[in-house]
Amino acid sequence: MKPITPSITLSLVIIASVAACSSHTAPAPEPISCCASTFTVPTNNQPASYFPAGIFHTDEVREKGLATWYSRSLQEMAEPSFQSIVAAKVESYRFLWLRSFHPGIAVRIWKCSLGYCLTAKQLDSVDSYVDGKFVPSAKLAVNNSRPLSADDWDRFLSLLDRSYFWSLPTVDGGPMANDGAEWLLEGAIGSKYHLVDRQSPQTGDYRDACLYLLKLSELKVDASKGELY
Repeated sequence: MKPITPSITLSLVIIASVAACSSHTAPAPEPISCCASTFTVPTNNQPASYFPAGIFHTDEVREKGLATWYSRSLQEMAEPSFQSIVAAKVESYRFLWLRSFHPGIAVRIWKCSLGYCLTAKQLDSVDSYVDGKFVPSAKLAVNNSRPLSADDWDRFLSLLDRSYFWSLPTVDGGPMANDGAEWLLEGAIGSKYHLVDRQSPQTGDYRDACLYLLKLSELKVDASKGELY
């Protein structure tokens, strides 16, 4: 048998090293430090704390009733007011999904100095009413944050542009059902702020943009069980 030469020995060492490296999973990306940035969370659930005064003025149901539900749900999730985000001149978007029979969800993405970030939150229950009076009951059950890729950010902005989000009216003036889901999408770029609110949209580019944020959240929603509406 021929002796093993030094060159063959070196080749065997290299092959062994490559095999060892390939057997390990690539390390998870380090979290982006600016994703830990915090914004002001209002100390009360008054609509004026979360939304500019009169933003729902063309829809009396939302202005006098549902806006309080929206604000209370955001506070239960310890979500910031976009009025503070506008003041900080941060580009950010938030999908607030409030369903009649399933816990509320909020998905927020924003651009920070080093990249892009996402936070996904879900309540543990639906707010309840006893003898016609609201009884605080829902609590934050899921609170996940992670960096967001530039591709995911760009994909969302593309869907947002396709929906003509910035020129859509805040409310559409259509009749509202007693049950369903509110789909609220907020956007802020510098000092510019806009909000669109629709009830259970079935098709369209606005729905697609909201659903993409829901997909990025990685929260479990089972459409086969009637959870998507």
